[in-house]
Amino acid sequence: MILVIVVRDYGGGFLVIIAATFVSYAAWTAYAARRRMRRRMQKQLNALEAAQSSRFVDSLLNADTVQYFARESFETEKLRAVADDWAKAGVANQAALSALRIGQGACIGAGIAAVMLLAGQHVMTRAMTLGDLVLINAYITQVSLPLNSRGFVFRETNDAITNIERFFALLFAKRRPDEDNDACDARPLIVTGGAIEFSGMDFTYRPGRQLLHDISFRVGSAQTVTVVGGSGSGKSTLVRLTFVCISQTPAQVLQRVLQ
Repeated sequence: MILVIVVRDYGGGFLVIIAATFVSYAAWTAYAARRRMRRRMQKQLNALEAAQSSRFVDSLLNADTVQYFARESFETEKLRAVADDWAKAGVANQAALSALRIGQGACIGAGIAAVMLLAGQHVMTRAMTLGDLVLINAYITQVSLPLNSRGFVFRETNDAITNIERFFALLFAKRRPDEDNDACDARPLIVTGGAIEFSGMDFTYRPGRQLLHDISFRVGSAQTVTVVGGSGSGKSTLVRLTFVCISQTPAQVLQRVLQ
């Protein structure tokens, strides 16, 4: 309706400028969006974000297991590498989005400027009044506003499609047949002896609540010992002390003989 009014009252020159604005806006949006899709920026960002989250959560939930095998430095470096890659992918993705938005704004701004210049020329030649100039400005603003929302919907739709693809990939993911097999160069673990001995062990996490008091026992080579107790009695603490996952006070004695 607005375009019909503009053409009827002010000529076809304004229609040409508005049409050129629409075409340039659509062309730039399609080009920038396809460029992002070709580079798979959103897919790469999703994959790195999932890898970072899974490694971070696994490291927290299995902190004791990591300490058992002295893999703190290895896990830290792996997490740092994934986090760095994720940050770089996020910056690249945001730069592409910023370029898309800047180009869209430039198309709209150039169209409005061209319309106002043409309207100003008509005012100078007295073909239009100042009131007509203000009216043209209001018309072109109303015509340009929907472009912003449509561009946003277009971008979000592309990202949503990528996220849905990721969702279905996870939903139908299959277990690898060899994921639990040892590495090709893995060597068998051979233990010829060893013993663990607690002698007069005292331990407390905080003052006022003694968790372990005068614990003494010995686990010899090839022996199995079962520790029975209620919740919070210190069973897991014994294991963590054995693997030095928690520090000990000077009064505690833990002798380990591992051969």
